[in-house]
Amino acid sequence: MLGHMLRHHPGPIEIEAHVLVGANDGYWQDLTEDRVRAVIGTYLTNASFTFRPASHLWVMTPDHVAGLFDRLEATLVAGG
Repeated sequence: MLGHMLRHHPGPIEIEAHVLVGANDGYWQDLTEDRVRAVIGTYLTNASFTFRPASHLWVMTPDHVAGLFDRLEATLVAGG
């Protein structure tokens, strides 16, 4: 979906992004975490990643989202 949205953009977007990845999603099937990072890295230059053992349908649980918000807050407190 990100590729479709950015198909006319000349390169990766240079923004800070915190990416929550459903590691058991069929889209990422048989790919290592490094390969997933590389694929997403073609669209985002400054991304941090949180991998959770869920599909895209179940990755947005309160616990996973709270962890993502904790990382974001830590980044903001650290001045990043």
